[in-house]
Amino acid sequence: MRSDPRISETIFVSMVMALPYSAAAFAKMHDTFVAAIAKVVNVQLDKVNITDISEKTLTRRRLLDASIDVSVRIFVDSREDGKRLTSLLSKELLNNALANVGIEPITFVSEPATVVESLSSLATATSNDTATSNDT
Repeated sequence: MRSDPRISETIFVSMVMALPYSAAAFAKMHDTFVAAIAKVVNVQLDKVNITDISEKTLTRRRLLDASIDVSVRIFVDSREDGKRLTSLLSKELLNNALANVGIEPITFVSEPATVVESLSSLATATSNDTATSNDT
């Protein structure tokens, strides 16, 4: 059975990492961080996307520590590639890559998850076909 070419999938691995930086400090190292993540999983830079940076302040024994949560998506071509990537995204491997480029270690990393979003253009194509046939 052939799949409908008007239905496409976007597949990515999603995860959240906590880093000991303010959002402003992280902005200065954004490109270096993305390059380090891409190197760990052996993908092109444009496949790594930071979708959110949330800044929080934690109080510990009267000291204020800046910390951010960085949400990352790594786009892949297939579910199998997503599964392969999740096995590479350990805290240890990520911290080694970040240390090599001078970025402080991750203090927390969520379990990487492969996400599949199905996008259907079938309704759009059908309504365009109807509009075209009504014009004649």
